[in-house]
Amino acid sequence: MKEAFYFSHDSNARHDPKISAMRSVYGTEGYGMYWMLIEILREQEDFKLKKGKHLFNALAMQMQCKSDFAQKFVEDCIHEFDLLVEDDENIWSLSLIKRMELKETISEKRRKAAKKRWEKSSNDADSENLGMQEECKSNANAMQMQTKSNAIKEKKVKESKDLKDIRRKHVYDPASIPFQLAKRLYERILANNPAHKEPDLQKWADDMRKLIDIDGKDPRVIAKMIDWVQQNTFWHKNILSGAKLRDQYDRLHLEIQEKQNKVKPFKPREEPVVKPLEHINANNLFGGEG
Repeated sequence: MKEAFYFSHDSNARHDPKISAMRSVYGTEGYGMYWMLIEILREQEDFKLKKGKHLFNALAMQMQCKSDFAQKFVEDCIHEFDLLVEDDENIWSLSLIKRMELKETISEKRRKAAKKRWEKSSNDADSENLGMQEECKSNANAMQMQTKSNAIKEKKVKESKDLKDIRRKHVYDPASIPFQLAKRLYERILANNPAHKEPDLQKWADDMRKLIDIDGKDPRVIAKMIDWVQQNTFWHKNILSGAKLRDQYDRLHLEIQEKQNKVKPFKPREEPVVKPLEHINANNLFGGEG
């Protein structure tokens, strides 16, 4: 199981030339965002972030910024400041990986040393047996204390995370725009299916907030999108939650644009031009003489 308690952090890291260059552009906010990125990388199984469609949206939510700002910051850390590295699939920090490798090397040496002490204690049966038993007992006590200490740290980390999750949870006033959009979607769904189960409107409202704050969508356009979706013969069966609306929003927007581009403006039919009749000589209808 991968540990999740700490990683080494130099107390003078802020003076590192690469970090100083980044701070000259992004300031203290950038310094905090950088270490937040390192913490996120530390939590990954191989200390690398997988590139994906929603990577920068996820980072933006963590950093409390727009997704395009998060993307530019990460790209600058890679290409401008040499703080991060990337390939076609991953983003990582060479410094973090080296530190974690060093930590693992030290831990492995300690494990081997402890194993040797245990093996020596089991093989020694001479006059020093009592002393070795005391040493083994001391090692066992130390390991037991370390295990308890790790358990306490893990519990504190979990409690801290739970507390942060509680603090981050939004409660939306029924008069707020996100809640009104969530309610609008539910009402349009009910119009198509009166038996639809009542959803958690607070959760839907949070999805609407993300559409506005993170994805940068206009609330008025979202409202029109909700109406269009629930009138569409295909999409009204598939968009049945705030999360689904957010997930398919860009695709829906493109589909609406394509349909609008296909509609040709109506042109009224032109009436035929009636030319005036020429004067007819009734006495000369067949070309005869008058």
